[in-house]
Amino acid sequence: MSKQDIDFCEFRKTVSEILGIDESEINEESVIYQDIGIDSLGLVNLGIKIQKVYEIEIPPAVMVEVRTVGDFYYNVRELVQKK
Repeated sequence: MSKQDIDFCEFRKTVSEILGIDESEINEESVIYQDIGIDSLGLVNLGIKIQKVYEIEIPPAVMVEVRTVGDFYYNVRELVQKK
């Protein structure tokens, strides 16, 4: 793993801290709106905080397309690697 890379465990911990939920409730297959229990506004707020943590800019199209935590992670990871 390079310096500009993140693994899923790190991402899961970050999401857990931001949302105030236990890490054990989050896995790559977790559906954001159903399993994690946040709505579209919650996802936008999560996206804003993730952008600050990883110093990236997440395009709005990505935020619209993500359905699972894994989708979100892979998009964020790709953006981190490009910076």
